[in-house]
Amino acid sequence: MKDMFILLIQPAGGDELQGIKRGVVEIADMLVVNKADGSLLEAAKQTQADYQNSLTLLRPLNANWPTPVVTCSALNKTNISEICNSIHTFHTITQNDDSFGERRRKQAISWMWSDVMNMINQQLRSSPQMLNLIPELEKHVSSGKMTPRAGSRQLLETLFEKNSLPS
Repeated sequence: MKDMFILLIQPAGGDELQGIKRGVVEIADMLVVNKADGSLLEAAKQTQADYQNSLTLLRPLNANWPTPVVTCSALNKTNISEICNSIHTFHTITQNDDSFGERRRKQAISWMWSDVMNMINQQLRSSPQMLNLIPELEKHVSSGKMTPRAGSRQLLETLFEKNSLPS
């Protein structure tokens, strides 16, 4: 569960991480460049500018909330109140435009399906009839004697004791 996703970034993180970070940046509600002090101050400012420029190429998650990029220093306690104010403003905006409620509704559905999958997995792993079947099917699938889909269908048919599942 999250109300606001804040991505904490170190200055001069390196281009090798950009591919990994891109997907995370796209879902962040705020970016905070930490360690904006001492010898890293200029690098932090450059990192902030780089991310601000990158964000102009992305469509914001919420039309009422452009993703801010803020520098801060925990050591010097700089911009901490700005971050707190942004969190409060974000909360107010998302309450008013119901994006907060929409996020919660989507989370509730996601939790439900996650719980369903966990319960099915637990049933699969704890069922006495599956103790021998699971390793056997894993062996057949890993050796190529059976497709993953055929293995999963057989597991589910056995678990639910049905003759067939829809294709």
